[in-house]
Amino acid sequence: GADWSSYVVRDGLLITGQNPASSSEAADVLVAALGELAAV
Repeated sequence: GADWSSYVVRDGLLITGQNPASSSEAADVLVAALGELAAV
């Protein structure tokens, strides 16, 4: 992708973002993961 674009990867409980531009997307992925855990 373009320089400094958002890039987030989730592998199970591990969620990581490539750079500061990824923080918003990483937070969204985290909230979704917590929702999945709460539904169990």
